[in-house]
Amino acid sequence: MLREARDMKMAPESERIRFEDEVRIDKPEQDEATAIRNDGKEVRCKKCRRTLATPDFLVTHTPTGQPAGSSCAHIFIDTLSWMRPMLEEGALDGRLVCPNPKCGATVGRFAWQGLQCTCKQWVVPAFSLNRSRVDEVSSQLIGPSAIRLPPGRNGSL
Repeated sequence: MLREARDMKMAPESERIRFEDEVRIDKPEQDEATAIRNDGKEVRCKKCRRTLATPDFLVTHTPTGQPAGSSCAHIFIDTLSWMRPMLEEGALDGRLVCPNPKCGATVGRFAWQGLQCTCKQWVVPAFSLNRSRVDEVSSQLIGPSAIRLPPGRNGSL
């Protein structure tokens, strides 16, 4: 399906795109030493702080030609329901925009034909969040009982 769409220089039909709210995604295990991971971190829009992706929907990739680590300028994610309006337009590639209607900041890009990360690894298809436009927040601090403290406060009295 993806190869045919790519050859015709078209995005897959919108009915064939699967979002996280439609299917359960099981991720294969990868080598812990070489895979770029976002261990337990939630990704949020830097401008408005809206959650864009949780750890379950991050796509790991193995760098080629560079050591593993923060050298990657991209965080690759699965197709998520907030992308639906952009992907259903049928474009082969384009911008990913924050789903918060009051924000609308460009947070990354997508390309059905794939993108090459700054670590030289190709990811196909690619849904990339630009690290400079998002914040990575530890999911240990996220939850119904989490209290957001003012800057400079660590929770001690």
